[in-house]
Amino acid sequence: MLEKPKTRSFMKGSSDRIDAAEVSKFAILNDFTVIG
Repeated sequence: MLEKPKTRSFMKGSSDRIDAAEVSKFAILNDFTVIG
């Protein structure tokens, strides 16, 4: 498995919410990158 960011390592309690937020954030960033 890939190493997770430190922000997630010490916030395991809300890892699911963080994962969802990061996934959506990266998806938006990727969309902008592709469009740009």
